[in-house]
Amino acid sequence: DTGDAFWGNMLGYLSKGSYIVDIMNEVGYDIAVPGENEFTYGVDNFMKSAEDLSNFPYIAANFTDINGDDLLDSYRIIEYGDRKIAYLGIITPHALTANDPDNFKDADGNYLYTFYGEDDSTVFYERIQAKIDEIREDVDYIVALAHLGMDDEDEYSSDSLLANTDGIDILIDGHTHDSYNTTLKDKDGHDVIVMQAGTKGEYIGKIMIDSDGNIDTELILTDTVIADDRYREVEEYLTGINDKVDQEIMTVIGNSEYDLIANSYDQIAGLQETNLGDLIADAYRYALDSDVAIVSSSQIRDDISDGDITYRDILNVLPSYDRLCLIETTGQTIIDALEFGAKDLPDNSDIFLQVSGIRYTIDTSFDSNVITDQDGNFNGVNGEYRITDVYVYDKESDAYLPLDPEKTYQLAADSFTIKDGGNGMTMFMDQKIVYDAAMNTSEALITYIKDTLNGEIPDTYGSIEGSDRIEIIDGRSLFHTLISAY
Repeated sequence: DTGDAFWGNMLGYLSKGSYIVDIMNEVGYDIAVPGENEFTYGVDNFMKSAEDLSNFPYIAANFTDINGDDLLDSYRIIEYGDRKIAYLGIITPHALTANDPDNFKDADGNYLYTFYGEDDSTVFYERIQAKIDEIREDVDYIVALAHLGMDDEDEYSSDSLLANTDGIDILIDGHTHDSYNTTLKDKDGHDVIVMQAGTKGEYIGKIMIDSDGNIDTELILTDTVIADDRYREVEEYLTGINDKVDQEIMTVIGNSEYDLIANSYDQIAGLQETNLGDLIADAYRYALDSDVAIVSSSQIRDDISDGDITYRDILNVLPSYDRLCLIETTGQTIIDALEFGAKDLPDNSDIFLQVSGIRYTIDTSFDSNVITDQDGNFNGVNGEYRITDVYVYDKESDAYLPLDPEKTYQLAADSFTIKDGGNGMTMFMDQKIVYDAAMNTSEALITYIKDTLNGEIPDTYGSIEGSDRIEIIDGRSLFHTLISAY
């Protein structure tokens, strides 16, 4: 396994990864490499999983404490008949920022760990090359198990690594959730097989080395694999784990005296501010201590009725697979995002933005001047903006101050919106990423309700119309008609 097994659903969150390790033990893994998401619940938690819970070794050549002492073995050598194969573990140095950097620091903010090359990719290449040289003469093949991914613009990608090292024969990749079976050149011009088997069990990667040393590779669609007795044993074990999780997700994490609304009344989160939109945006802002947070209405999947709130309620509202990101962006880019989000008003829209740490007005008395490309992506504004009177909360003065288009702000949102440019929000895709994948969005909302609000939804979220963060003028009165009917 090439990493990020701990993340993706409530199995990982509720058990801090231990249920995932239990399942991997049952499947019978031989070796695993941690990705950045193995550290989501802290280094100590991961090391306990690696040392005390797993029946297989975790390996990593470039993960040490700040003094250079190895925390995991760099490689594992396995003999197959008369052949020796070394599996070399490699983690992206981006792990230090893709996850919450505080997970790798002491109480005074000093880094305790390194993945090598955080500031200089040459250090990363030299570290991996040294490990290759250490084992090259003792084995027939070196197989890199890498949590890197292919990206010709990333100096820490698998293709960049191979271009700066020599001696790897096969690279089994991860991190980017892609599927490929290809060949790249290393620094000395030798061919290296590079494979990644997709994500969430999409493919099984198969590598066969025959007695003459010929290597054959294949990506096999998991859906085409015939289930045998062993498959059914694992499936039965997994059912037992899921039954435990089903019971746990009914645990009460809080209580609300108010209906928290997003999708009722003609999906009003796509028309204007709502109290559930406010709650989620606040959770994002508090989780990453950002200046501003946004939530696209398309990402809010359900309402929360008054009464007890459970883990299941949160999972119904937010996708368990989406991650929370933090970027640095200009005030003007924020205005552009708000303008794009409001372009379809007064019609319901998937791109309407719920917000935290910001207040603004939308004037719908004239048609939107947003320009989009043929795929619906943001491509500028040709004319007057509908967005006016934008204010951002200032922590030092505890007041809302006019947004400065030239100033840099920190903005939190889900990865689909600001990293992938989802729903056409492409204005964020070239902005500086501070945290790439800090936590699941559902985890952020759970933590906000449990810890920040102490389990009780306050009356600041009492009105389903929200708390006056967004004013819409000269718009249609459908929302108020619906509320009156209710």
